[in-house]
Amino acid sequence: MEPRERAFAYELAFGVVRHQARLDALLAPHVHRGLDTLHPRLLPILRAGVYQLLHLDVPDYAAVSQAVELARAVGQGRAAGLVNAVLRAAARAGDDPSVHPDPLVDPGGHLASWGSHPRWLVERWLRRWCYEEVRELVILDNTVPELHLVPMD
Repeated sequence: MEPRERAFAYELAFGVVRHQARLDALLAPHVHRGLDTLHPRLLPILRAGVYQLLHLDVPDYAAVSQAVELARAVGQGRAAGLVNAVLRAAARAGDDPSVHPDPLVDPGGHLASWGSHPRWLVERWLRRWCYEEVRELVILDNTVPELHLVPMD
């Protein structure tokens, strides 16, 4: 792969893994039968598509088109219309905060969904620190660290 394509692939793969719970929460309202009913090959494609739509500088039409082509490439051509419709609906909805549990009612659920962290870990942190501190910790934990080059002597 070219260096630029490799960098994009890394960002896409790591971004989808880093934000998986959040991406699932954003996709769920648009898959009426539920995410668990999708073919196992479609969910990663939808996650990658919605990540591109909401977190990367990729035109909507390109992200949707690529996801549809990937669905066909993995033998799920019949689901191409579903992939198209779900991603277009997710693009219109954007990063809708209402898809996550209410932080006043379920702070652990909110941070687990919105912050893409395991609920058990968030609950453990909430027993130690206040909601705002845990929220900041989740944000920092999801932040891609800056790259610093140190000259070798």
